[in-house]
Amino acid sequence: MGEGFVGLNLTVETKLESLGSRMNDIEKNQRLLRRRAKKIEKRLTSIESKVEQSHGEDMDFRQWDHMDYFTHEGKDKCNDRSGP
Repeated sequence: MGEGFVGLNLTVETKLESLGSRMNDIEKNQRLLRRRAKKIEKRLTSIESKVEQSHGEDMDFRQWDHMDYFTHEGKDKCNDRSGP
């Protein structure tokens, strides 16, 4: 009966080592993702501060609201307005 437990113990230890290895990989990926998120946040903050300094207000895109760029007519209208 003791031999059965030794085999079971070895199987459990192997599975635990495998899970530990997977957890290490997951934790490593999590740290990497956190670093990337911090970099993205810094870039976003930098962009937002530049926009606030240069414009001071939201940009107005209403001039393009009526155009449909996904049809030939919309593209033609856009080309007509831009001129040669």
